[in-house]
Amino acid sequence: MLLYKDSIIVGTVSLVFFASMLFPKPLAFYFGQRLSAGGGKENRDWWYSLWEHPYFRTAQRKITIIWGTCFLLQAAINLLIVTVGTFTLGYIVSQLLPFAAVALAISLTLRIASQAMNDQHDMD
Repeated sequence: MLLYKDSIIVGTVSLVFFASMLFPKPLAFYFGQRLSAGGGKENRDWWYSLWEHPYFRTAQRKITIIWGTCFLLQAAINLLIVTVGTFTLGYIVSQLLPFAAVALAISLTLRIASQAMNDQHDMD
């Protein structure tokens, strides 16, 4: 049951990422603000001003979808392994899969951020 619990929690986090797409700014925007701009008012104002640019809004939405998808895949793969595999295999996968999912999401996030910066420079 404990191995199923991890999948349910990660699946729920995935759904939160997807649900945030229904709001004016998706979840990745707020995580990005904390990681990129820090907590200072001047940096926060700069980050919020980026929302005016279409390339930035598109990138934030893509990043949100990527994180939601990576977490959803993690939950689905983990559920599959736990259901059809042995306890030992399920345990090993449940310990390693989060690292793979986050590494993939970070890699894709960096790629999208780089592309967004290129799009910005093309517009200038």
